[in-house]
Amino acid sequence: MTKTPVDSTPTSGAGSSADGAGAGSGAKASAAKAPAIKNRPPLADPMIYLVVFLGGCFGTGMRYGLSLANAATAATGGAGSGSGAGAAGVLSAIHLGTFTANIVACFIYAALSAYLSQALWIRQRSRDLVSRGFGMGMCGGLSTMSTLAFEQFGDLARGNVFGVLVYVLLSFGVGLLFAYAGVRLALWLASRRKEAAR
Repeated sequence: MTKTPVDSTPTSGAGSSADGAGAGSGAKASAAKAPAIKNRPPLADPMIYLVVFLGGCFGTGMRYGLSLANAATAATGGAGSGSGAGAAGVLSAIHLGTFTANIVACFIYAALSAYLSQALWIRQRSRDLVSRGFGMGMCGGLSTMSTLAFEQFGDLARGNVFGVLVYVLLSFGVGLLFAYAGVRLALWLASRRKEAAR
């Protein structure tokens, strides 16, 4: 009874696989690491936090500048707070700085989101940084729902119910219109860019 040597082939196979692993381990390891780095979640990227912080500082500074216009409207509102249903009551409820900040943020964020969704010629990471920095950071710092609510509660306390109703409807209506205009403009610009690249 002669047995064929069964360990010669596995030994050579193990040696070749070991050699293959030794020769190709660097390539496989780098190939395995590259997707992990490339496909890591956005929250693991420290640049995301930096651009959101810088964008938020810029947007908040813009809103502070616009809020200086609220001083004039607040003074007007104090004088005309008694006429809730009249034109003076409506004008006193419209806080120009907050209104402008929210409308501009609606336009910029909608336009930016629409453009970046079509701008496949821009690298994904660059699109993420721009979207987080200008969208989440700057537009997030520029727009405000809390200030709008605070101002409107103050107007309600003064009895200017009609002015508050008009201002809230105006804010949401004009905001939607400007967001739509931003999307249309961004899609038009993206289509022009695609046609120019052909």
